[in-house]
Amino acid sequence: MFTGAVVASATGTVDDRPVQTAASYDTSPDAFTTECRMAAPGSTAAWDAQVTVRTPGNEWQISLSSGQTIGDPSPGRHQLIGNSYPGQVPDGAVSLDVQSQQAVADYLSNGSSSYEYYMKPTTTYFATINPSLESGTLNVTLDADQAGATELTISGTWSCTS
Repeated sequence: MFTGAVVASATGTVDDRPVQTAASYDTSPDAFTTECRMAAPGSTAAWDAQVTVRTPGNEWQISLSSGQTIGDPSPGRHQLIGNSYPGQVPDGAVSLDVQSQQAVADYLSNGSSSYEYYMKPTTTYFATINPSLESGTLNVTLDADQAGATELTISGTWSCTS
């Protein structure tokens, strides 16, 4: 469910792909796909869960990742760290990156192929990750620009498997 500058419900996922096991930290899902990447035992890989959902007139890529932290996260509640966080994701946290293919406001439209959204820096947000590491919940308010003029909230369940 999207609220604020975007009022919509997701109508389905885009380009579902099977769960993959990654052996290196520098692999990540292709842009605007839906897939999970699990760390291979003993590897240098990070965990990624990427969900691309369709709303009327737009597609949204929502990515959760253990970032440069090696290995899969444990199931449970994790603090979200914004995509602009410098360096590694702290233990127990996951990074969040949200992009859309269309701008959510005319003044933001600059001909880009995707638009990035930012977590409000004064608020702490959390996501849950279920035991399978392939689904969970998310509730976060984002700014469509860093000035905070256009807010949107994404809330509900997520799954990176079809």
